Amino acid sequence: MTPRGGTMLGASRTTRGDAVVDYEFMRIYAARGDTVVYAAHPSRQQPAQLRGVAMPRREVVFENRSHDFPQRIAYRAIGDDSLVARVEGRSRGKERAIELRYRRVACTP
Repeated sequence: MTPRGGTMLGASRTTRGDAVVDYEFMRIYAARGDTVVYAAHPSRQQPAQLRGVAMPRREVVFENRSHDFPQRIAYRAIGDDSLVARVEGRSRGKERAIELRYRRVACTP
């Protein structure tokens, strides 16, 4: 959602056929001072918070080195209607990275 009141809200779901197999609620908000926080509430997992550590032009990076996985999430804007998310960290003793590409689409009822 468009930022308003210092907060952006988001939701995602993964489906297979007609079944929802995963979902996540997200909130990016301005905390004290200039700190930005990414709060994730994924299905079947404990909520997690990552703090903004870098905000170069058209990109934001969040980290929480004590979280199980991921420890780092980066979003980079591509043009006016797309972005790339990179989720990375250690999982089961190995470095892991997932790159996700998103494009704005019109919502249909």
